[in-house]
Amino acid sequence: MPVDLASLSCPSCGSYAHPFLEACPACGVARSSRFDDAMARPDQGFGALLEDPHITRQVREVVLRYSLRLNSASTAAEIHAGLATVAGSLQYRVRATGPVAAASERGRLDLVDESVAIREMSSSRDLLRVPFAMILAAAHAQEDGPRPGAWAGLAFRGTVEAETTQPIDGNFVMAFAAENGGLGRLALANQRGLLAAKARPDHFAIVARWLGVIAAAAAEARWTAVGARLHAVELGLAAAPPTDTPGDDAGPAAPDGGLREPGAGESGRGEPGRGEPGRGEPGAPSGAASVKEALQVLEELRAAGLVSDAEYAMKRSEILDRL
Repeated sequence: MPVDLASLSCPSCGSYAHPFLEACPACGVARSSRFDDAMARPDQGFGALLEDPHITRQVREVVLRYSLRLNSASTAAEIHAGLATVAGSLQYRVRATGPVAAASERGRLDLVDESVAIREMSSSRDLLRVPFAMILAAAHAQEDGPRPGAWAGLAFRGTVEAETTQPIDGNFVMAFAAENGGLGRLALANQRGLLAAKARPDHFAIVARWLGVIAAAAAEARWTAVGARLHAVELGLAAAPPTDTPGDDAGPAAPDGGLREPGAGESGRGEPGRGEPGRGEPGAPSGAASVKEALQVLEELRAAGLVSDAEYAMKRSEILDRL
């Protein structure tokens, strides 16, 4: 399946959705997931979009328009610099919900160290940082579409995660996997007041579209480095494989690689929780016995096609290192 700018956006509401998702998180319209494709061949072409001629030309034209408005000489055509120019041209009302809650009447969006950074203008301190690869969705306001804060859930491997989210709304809303587990959401909106600078009609659509290109490329780089299955775990879409916690009495992962109910020792979003085996609890297998069990489980996952050859080799090496 070819990759282009249109393939990153929901055909119904135009929102960005992570390539692994099977439906738009904002409106629920079905879309094709790239998870199985990424398992077989990590390079899906999302990284190449950063240098796509059509996108580069669009970035150059938009940045030139903003530069004239801001009386700046910038004509950047690289998408990261372009997004920094557009997003950094305004201050926003900011609200974040989830594991990292934050709010500000004068916030700024910056791109720092492969992350979206939300900063308080009065103190320049970071309110929130989200790695590009951990972005799950980005929606913008439009006249005939759903509100950016609408939430239909995360659809992956035939299951829709029914995680309750706090109501949130704005001209731009981004969903992300929080560092310590859980789902976070960020909303940006125009500042209040007659004299406050307001965004152009297409401002938030440009931010969502370009951020989606950058996020998809970063996600591809991440699943190439750690494997598609483990990246899905990082995002909270799948439970951690049993090879990470030998002896976990939650049982094997779901046979289709999808979501399953967490068992003892898991927090429910792929994060280790209390009672995790291997941390000195009574009865937890250790030494050669645990290595043997872990290798057996890994072989079963490989036979079922749930791990790629690269993931198999990496995990087998990690397990043998325990000896």
